Amino acid sequence: RKWIEERHNSGELENIDFALCLDSISSGPLRMHVPKLVREWERPQRAIFQALNSTAHQMGIEFTGVSLLTEEQKTDPYYGMWPHETFIKYGNIAATLSSREHPTPPLRTVGNGLFDTKENLNVTHLEHVVQFLGESLAKIVYGLPTNSTPDILQGVHSINKDFLNSWINSISSTPRMVPFLSPNSVFLKSVENTLAQFTIDSLRESYPADTKDVLFYGPTR
Repeated sequence: RKWIEERHNSGELENIDFALCLDSISSGPLRMHVPKLVREWERPQRAIFQALNSTAHQMGIEFTGVSLLTEEQKTDPYYGMWPHETFIKYGNIAATLSSREHPTPPLRTVGNGLFDTKENLNVTHLEHVVQFLGESLAKIVYGLPTNSTPDILQGVHSINKDFLNSWINSISSTPRMVPFLSPNSVFLKSVENTLAQFTIDSLRESYPADTKDVLFYGPTR
């Protein structure tokens, strides 16, 4: 959110054709949360939805379609926000793919926190979902028909299960709340190194925590 807010006047957000945010994709049927009715969609939204819908059907992924916030939910301060809503606020086309029906309310950590461990994660399902996302987005990137066979992530391009499991083990065993992560933590450096290996450009940016409504407690004796 801070990153978007600081760049809305710089022109950087104009380079984003479509922002697809991911939230809680490791379990349950997936749905695409959008800000507008289907008939009001822009072309990128239609293309993404068609690719997701077609690929989900081909791969046996439960994809229940789209979900639209009601006016009552939009004005409820305890309802929470989907990740894509900040992009929408500044004029970008965006959506959130999630297994949740509703966003996590503010100041609550439903499904997160101390119980966010590997034991509560369906790793096999997550692997399948990662491949589903890769195949769906590949159809968009390479201009393939949405009904084409999902066979891009095969062979040397297939999902690296050992790599995925290694990251799951690391993330689920590392405290990730800001007060417990030092700038020089091994975890953060590993994230940076991995992003540098698989992306063209990556940069760590730090922002002060907004503690107006949140109080962090340190370890007690």
